[in-house]
Amino acid sequence: MADPEIRRRLDERLRQAFAQRGLPPDALDAGPDAPEGTLLSDHLLAQGRITPQAVNDVLREVFGVEAIDPSMVAVDPEFARAARTLFPRDAAVAFAAVPLRFERGQAHVVMAIPDDVAGLAGVEHLLGARVRPYVCHGPGLARAIEALYRDPPSPEETPSADMEEQAARAAKAVARIAADHVRLRDPAEDPEVTALVRAVMDALAGTGGGGSASDIHLEPGSGSWRIRARRDGLLQDALRLPPLLGAALARRFMLLSGMDPDRAELPQDGAIDFTLAATRPMDMRVSALPALHGQKIVLRLLDKGKKSLTLADLDMDAAEEGRVRATLNAPNGLLLVTGPTGSGKTTSLYAFLDRLNRPEVNILTAEDPVEYKLDGATQTPCSSEEGLTFAKALRAFLRQDPDIIMVGEIRDAETADFAVKAALTGHLVLSTLHTNDAPGAVSRLLNMGVPGHQLAACRVTVMAQRLVRRLCPQCRRETPAPRGFPEIDVLPAGTVFYEAAGCPACHGTGYSGRLGVYEVFAMTGDMERLVLGGASATELRRAAEAAGMGSLRASALSRLARGQTTAAEVLRVTVEA
Repeated sequence: MADPEIRRRLDERLRQAFAQRGLPPDALDAGPDAPEGTLLSDHLLAQGRITPQAVNDVLREVFGVEAIDPSMVAVDPEFARAARTLFPRDAAVAFAAVPLRFERGQAHVVMAIPDDVAGLAGVEHLLGARVRPYVCHGPGLARAIEALYRDPPSPEETPSADMEEQAARAAKAVARIAADHVRLRDPAEDPEVTALVRAVMDALAGTGGGGSASDIHLEPGSGSWRIRARRDGLLQDALRLPPLLGAALARRFMLLSGMDPDRAELPQDGAIDFTLAATRPMDMRVSALPALHGQKIVLRLLDKGKKSLTLADLDMDAAEEGRVRATLNAPNGLLLVTGPTGSGKTTSLYAFLDRLNRPEVNILTAEDPVEYKLDGATQTPCSSEEGLTFAKALRAFLRQDPDIIMVGEIRDAETADFAVKAALTGHLVLSTLHTNDAPGAVSRLLNMGVPGHQLAACRVTVMAQRLVRRLCPQCRRETPAPRGFPEIDVLPAGTVFYEAAGCPACHGTGYSGRLGVYEVFAMTGDMERLVLGGASATELRRAAEAAGMGSLRASALSRLARGQTTAAEVLRVTVEA
């Protein structure tokens, strides 16, 4: 049941609703005889002051959801087994909730307080589905709980929290369904498959036990399917599944994300915005891709309410940060962050926006999707499928009196043109671009059709970045300097090298989290002349290095010298730098 403060506020809402129905004030005072935690509506029922139907009518008005007495609904034996498997009696009592039925990834559930956010999240997690809530008075819920859980649970009705053990149980359930030629059932709706979704999400996406994956892949193969999780930028094998179970799990994820699993011949995209992992509230972007042996499913995990980093959190060196701050302090210009997918570009953009976010400025963002919530900014979700592209959003932004504009990515000539023109007309524009290094961004914009004279006239700063894995502080160990390491002579004297060992805290990888490495290019007068003269990216790079720009490799080496990462990571991440 909800916490006391939520119940207190709810009782006040109920008191007003019952007063409007003519109940006298003395009847609406629960008094000292009311059991602790009892809602006013249930207290009135116990005193016989109002009928159960009248209470449900009031609850429907207060919560705005349909009122159903679950004790009056016949319980199908198969449904009862599924409900008990996923939602044990102690959960039903704790959440004051009873499942009514399941259909296509949605659970219909009667609750005492259907707008209790924490309670609703707990029910979603256990049932592994988006919940459509209903409401009922306490006695009706109590009778339904008694009927549903009259018999003690059998071992088969207790799912395992262990991912591999639950996968074995789900595989048996799916095999039984496949062998049943009498009753046609969808294996994706079987409670053992739903319980496997819960176990997978808790193990791989939760905040503990080596979790915190950024992506989860479900991949079909001829003899088996595999589940992999991306942690700290690299994919790791997590689980193998027999083909029947892999297909059922893929179908389950498609149902949960609003896709049509019966159209398996087409790529599809969907989203899951309810609670699947107990300890990590998140949104998921789900992609299904037809492959030779079934649907490959990729889940991208986005933390809800994730706090963006600050400029200081990026931990740049003084020269790099100085160039970025100079651009952020300017009234206009173009600030780009470049790098491959997954290199933390959006995180850096939000660190810049955190620095810029003040009451006197108007910040507008166009994103696909919105990954962080920024109070004080107007954030616009974009989707080319829905017809709102970055270019269209930028065109609309210029009619909204902006000071600062952030667009998720410059993908095409139209977006590039709008971004540069906005920077030239008094706006500070932030965006990302896919190039290998910082000077290459200028050449990329020129190749996209931005006139050289406009780019030369625009205050342009480009920060290229990569992410190296951070050594786990609990298990890193000293190691001799690697033989043949190319920059051994440029490291400070006495540099101590470390290697990744692996321990339970880091899931055996030896690494925990990632660190940024950067190079920052700022357009100078000499570079403007080079741009006007059609200089190549190589010529721009030489000019930038002469003006003091460091390199991605140099930034990574500074992390190595501080004992934060390994020589292998430096070489892996900056191989082209």
